[in-house]
Amino acid sequence: MTSMAQAPDIPEATDREPANIDRPIPLSLTAAAHQLLDSTPASATTCPDGVAWCLGDPRDHSDPREHLHKGPERTFSGPYGNGLLGFHLTQWDDSAPCVTFEAGGQWRDLDLDQVDQLVNDGAEHWAALRAVRAELADLLSGDQPGDSEPREWAITVRGGGHISGYLPRWADGDPSRQDVAPDLLGNALADLDICTYFEGAPLNVFCPSWGGDEAGVYEQQVLRGNIDVHPYSEDPERRQPVANLEVLDDFWLSDLGPEELADVISKLTTQVDRLRGVHTQLVQARADWQANA
Repeated sequence: MTSMAQAPDIPEATDREPANIDRPIPLSLTAAAHQLLDSTPASATTCPDGVAWCLGDPRDHSDPREHLHKGPERTFSGPYGNGLLGFHLTQWDDSAPCVTFEAGGQWRDLDLDQVDQLVNDGAEHWAALRAVRAELADLLSGDQPGDSEPREWAITVRGGGHISGYLPRWADGDPSRQDVAPDLLGNALADLDICTYFEGAPLNVFCPSWGGDEAGVYEQQVLRGNIDVHPYSEDPERRQPVANLEVLDDFWLSDLGPEELADVISKLTTQVDRLRGVHTQLVQARADWQANA
């Protein structure tokens, strides 16, 4: 908390066995996932019912009363383990196809809406994992509370006195000031900004002529921004950390709390999924154009 030596004038399921196939996929599902599905090797055994994606395992077709169609199982593997989060296409006879997903040692059949929900929840889960990863990195770095004295910012006032407050470890700089005139102390506190910056995605963007610059393609940082807090802001919401996203060159999403930022992430995730579909359409359109135009 802020300590004061002189008071300032401040502003106010099912248990079916999976197909015995381990096909690692990337951790991050990108547009290449569509190529992965398209490039799955043909099964050595042809499905007797002619289901193109079915592996045709004789064990799944031996019962004349019902046939089980299963596609290749896809998992991801690495130094953290093998065969994790497996899933595959499934269809019992003429019933609707579904995705069978491994969870807690069981294989559960998911319809399309449930798959969509799993994808959305999974995106949030990976975001939470990244946050825990960052926390773990801080713990392992030794730069953690209790290892050293807490940091403080300080403003010294000309003629005597000072004001100090908490300076979190995530702050990129120290906003401390010295020799501030007493009549400017209120302004100095109102301008006090504790901040950390993060980079955006570099994209080549066409920019029209503006401010003397010629029109052309320039690299822009998309969705860069910062987390900051103004301890003496007139706005109570700004007295706690918020996120600010620069969508593109002075167009900002400002003062985002955790729920607002989560909403932005959800919408961007939906847009990324949409772009994956556009990528597939583009690949197909290119192939069709080259073959027929």
